[in-house]
Amino acid sequence: MEHYLEENAQHFLEITIVIQKAIYKKEMPEELFKEIITDPYFLEGVFTSNKTRIDFGKL
Repeated sequence: MEHYLEENAQHFLEITIVIQKAIYKKEMPEELFKEIITDPYFLEGVFTSNKTRIDFGKL
């Protein structure tokens, strides 16, 4: 599948990362899951980058 971008339109890039712990409970041993849940350095949440304009004219 190909997608062409309009040459004169403005295009932007924004990255969103979703990090969750609870969805892996059924996929790992109980001891490992408890270790991950209690680890204060294991982040959980939704993180979004700045929205950045892509200028194809400068390539």
